[in-house]
Amino acid sequence: MTITRDELHALVDRVPAQDLDRAASALSTLTDGRSAPPRPRSLGAIDGEPNDSAQVDELLAEGFGR
Repeated sequence: MTITRDELHALVDRVPAQDLDRAASALSTLTDGRSAPPRPRSLGAIDGEPNDSAQVDELLAEGFGR
């Protein structure tokens, strides 16, 4: 069986209010642990310049994490 996201959204829209917790629980079991974990900000993986790795000595001399 192949279902589109739109069809899945339509199914969710039809879930009775009293069953929303059960539906959310069922869906969460399919998504737990499947997404990539967030990168720690302390590693500079999010904020930084492309050439930061080439300048690691200078950056650490300025103060780690400052």
